[in-house]
Amino acid sequence: DLSMPDSKKVIIFTALNHGGILQLANQMAITLKSIGREFSLYVPVGSKNKCVDEVLDSVVEYNLPKFSFSAEKRTRELAAEIIKSDPSCFIAVDDAIKASAIVSALSKRIKCGIVIHDVNPHPQKKTLYKEISEFIRKTLAKQAYRRVGRVILLSENSYRIFCKCYPQYVRKTVIFPLGAHVMPASPIMPEELNKYKDLDGFALFFGRIDEYKGVDRLVRVQAENCLDKKYTLPLVIAGKKLSGEHFETSDKDHTVCLTRFISDGEMIWLFQHCGVVVLPYYEASQSGVLPIAYKYGKPVIVSNINGLQELVIEDRTGSVFKDDAELGRLLRTYNINRSGKENQEISEYYNETYGWNKNVLILLERILEINE
Repeated sequence: DLSMPDSKKVIIFTALNHGGILQLANQMAITLKSIGREFSLYVPVGSKNKCVDEVLDSVVEYNLPKFSFSAEKRTRELAAEIIKSDPSCFIAVDDAIKASAIVSALSKRIKCGIVIHDVNPHPQKKTLYKEISEFIRKTLAKQAYRRVGRVILLSENSYRIFCKCYPQYVRKTVIFPLGAHVMPASPIMPEELNKYKDLDGFALFFGRIDEYKGVDRLVRVQAENCLDKKYTLPLVIAGKKLSGEHFETSDKDHTVCLTRFISDGEMIWLFQHCGVVVLPYYEASQSGVLPIAYKYGKPVIVSNINGLQELVIEDRTGSVFKDDAELGRLLRTYNINRSGKENQEISEYYNETYGWNKNVLILLERILEINE
C-alpha cells in the first residue's frame, strides 16, 4: 500500500547551488508534486533561478555561512524556522557542510534523512584549502550520520562501502535507486553538431570530465578503431572539463568534443539521438548518467568496476568491458549496427527499476517510520 500515512509537508534541502545535486533536489520536488504531497524546496541564496518552473512557488532561498555547524547562530535560526513550519520530515539531498549542519540541528525534533553520494570522495588534485574543507565536511557529516534517522544511499555499491566504513549505522540505512534527473526542456541540437551529416546512433560520453572518468582511454580506443577506414562511428564527448587533460575535436578520429556547460535541452537531444552511452570510468560510487541512458532506451558500455557493472544486465541493457581491446570491440559492434532509435525493453526496465514516484513513496515511508 503506497498511500501516504502522513500528509504534512516534506522539506527537501540542498547545500549546493549548481549541477547534478541541485537537479536531484528539483527532481524530488517535481516527484512530490506529482504524487500530491505538499513540500518546500530549500536552496542556497541565488539559486532559485536555476530551479524548475513547476516547483518555483515552493522554493525557499536560505543563507548560511560557508562553514556552518549545528550550534552556529544562523544555522540555529534556520532550524527554528523549519521546525515552526511543522513538516512531516526533512530530506537533505547531499552531505555537504551546510546540509550536515542543518540535519544535526534538526534531527532531535524532526524525522530526517540525509543522502550520501560518495562515501569516500572521488580522487582529486589536493590543495590545502580542499583538504581543510574536506576535513570539516567529513567531521560534520559523521556527526549528521550519528544524529540522523535515515542514511540514504544511492546504490547497492554505496551501501556496501558505507556499511564497511560505518558498521554502527547499518540499521539506519535505506537504498534509494538513483533515477535519471532530467529537467523539463525542449530538445535542442548543440550548434557545434550542425555541420555534421548523419550523426544519429553516435557513441556518447556525457558528464563532467574528470580524471577518474577515463575519457583518456575512450579517446585512445576511438583513435585506434579509426585506423580502419570502415570504422565511422562518431564519438561525442559532452561536458565541462575539470581535469587538466586536453581533448579536441578530430575529423580523422570521428570525434567531437563539446567541453563546456551543456544545457538541459542539449542533454536531452544528445540522449535521444545517440546509439550507445559509454562510461569508461576508473572508479565510481554509482552513476547519474547511466539511468539517463536507460530512461531514453539507450544501451551502455561500462568498465568492470563496482558502482557500474552491477547496474548492467549483459546483452539486455548493455555491456561491461575489462580492457581497451574489449572496449574497442564493443564500439565496433555499434559501428556495424548503428541506430539512434529507442530500445523499448531498456526504457521499460528503467521504469520498473528507477521510477521516481514509486521510489520516493518507499523512501518517505522509511523516513516516517523512524522511532515508531
